[in-house]
Amino acid sequence: MAGTKLKVLTLNCWGVTTVLACKLRPERMRAIAEELSKGEYDIVILQEIWAQDDYEKLCARILSALPYTHYFHSGNFGCGVCIFSKYMILETFHFRYTLNGYAHKIFHGDWFCGKSICLAKIQIGDLLANVYGTHLHAQYHEPDNYEAHRIAQSFEMSQFIRNTSESCDLVIVGGDFNFRPDQLGYNIIRYNGNLYDSWIERKEKPDDVMAETTSDRPDNSFTPAFAKVLYPKGIRIDYLMYRPNTG
Repeated sequence: MAGTKLKVLTLNCWGVTTVLACKLRPERMRAIAEELSKGEYDIVILQEIWAQDDYEKLCARILSALPYTHYFHSGNFGCGVCIFSKYMILETFHFRYTLNGYAHKIFHGDWFCGKSICLAKIQIGDLLANVYGTHLHAQYHEPDNYEAHRIAQSFEMSQFIRNTSESCDLVIVGGDFNFRPDQLGYNIIRYNGNLYDSWIERKEKPDDVMAETTSDRPDNSFTPAFAKVLYPKGIRIDYLMYRPNTG
């Protein structure tokens, strides 16, 4: 399929099931489902879909536009990652990160959800695409007690991608990496995984200095006050990366 164009979306849906920790979750899930049901995307990689009920409601609304899907079960209640696709998903697999928080940190739920690097092999015409989704450990606050965990996850993630992508035609990686572009974890993923950052490689260069930011934006009504002070223009921690394979 020479000249094939794909429209891919990655989105952290902020689907924590605790009301106090996650505002307007049902309303936001309905809005996300409504948007995705329009069929404007070919592949969608979602994170923080923690509740099975949320996933089932998304499926009920989205599958008419994106008929192939998989939810990656891991840990006590799933790693939160699911993939929707217009094209057939041939097979799936996930690798659970070795370091993933602490069991005694019950209000930091990363350990319980068993965060993973997730793989869906998708047939797009005569092309085989390896589509990866992940959500690395959250930072939560300063000092960052989990940076070593995320760096270890970054290395395992990049190694997993390297060692499972030799036979495919296209690699797509999406998710919430919880690393800014100037941090070590981002560079491990990008360079050890031999990946291109789609934002850096884009052809159109927007004038808006906040165009690249994906989290803690000042124009997002859910951004807490302390984040607006720490990151006045927001930060970029969510990514779509890719690599075309040759040969």
